[in-house]
Amino acid sequence: MSRTTFSRSVWSRKTLFAVGVGALLTPTLLPLVNAGDVSRQVAEAPATPRYAAEAQPIERVSSDSMGGKLRNAYLTGVNLARKMLDGANMANGSLAMSDLSGASLKVASLRGADLTSANLEGASLVGAKVELAAASGANFRGADLRGASLRAASLFRANLQGAQLDDAILERADLRGADLRGCSLTGVSWAGARYDEKTRWPSTFDPKGRSLALRFTPTRPTARVAETPRPSAMRLPLVF
Repeated sequence: MSRTTFSRSVWSRKTLFAVGVGALLTPTLLPLVNAGDVSRQVAEAPATPRYAAEAQPIERVSSDSMGGKLRNAYLTGVNLARKMLDGANMANGSLAMSDLSGASLKVASLRGADLTSANLEGASLVGAKVELAAASGANFRGADLRGASLRAASLFRANLQGAQLDDAILERADLRGADLRGCSLTGVSWAGARYDEKTRWPSTFDPKGRSLALRFTPTRPTARVAETPRPSAMRLPLVF
C-alpha cells in the first residue's frame, strides 16, 4: 500500500469517528453553543399552571401531595367522590357542582369555598371548617358534620336530610329553605342562625327559643303593577 493510499484511509476513519462522536455530543453541547436559542426557548415556554394540582390528573392527587396547593383552586365540576382529603386546605376554592360524595374531609378547610350545588352526600366532614362557605343548593344528605364549623355559611335550600350535626357550629348560618329532616342536632350552636317558613326540621325539633332568627323569604308579586298613564304631549310653539 502506498503512503498516499494509507493516509487517505486513516483520514477517512478519523472523519467517520468525528462524525459519530459529534452526533452523540451534539444534543448535549447544542444548548451551550446556541445560547441565544436557549434564551428564546425559555421565553417561549408555556406558563406554569397557577395551581400545582392542575398539572396532574385529579386521581393522582392525595391529601399528602395537596397540603395548601388547593387553596383558591378552581375545581368546579370535578369528580372527587370517595377521595381521601383529610386535612386538605381548599379555603376560598371553587368546588361548585363538584362530586364529593363519600369523600373523607375530616378537619379539612373549606372556609369561604364555593360549594354551590356540590354533592357531598355521605361525606365525612368531622371537625371540618366550612365557615363562610357558599353552599346554596348543596347536597349534604347523610353527611357526617359532627363538630364541624359552618359559622356564617350559606345553606340556602341545602339538603341536609339525615346528616349528623352533633356539636356543630351553625351560628349566623343561612338555613332558609334548608331540609334538616332526620338530622341529629344534639349540642348544636344556633346563635344568630336564620331560617324561614320553608325550612324543614326533624319531627322532634322545635326551632323556637333556640336563638334562631325567623326570616320570611320575600316572594315576587304575581300581579302586574298598573302603569301610570303618561300625560298628553304638549305642543309648544317653534322658535326660530
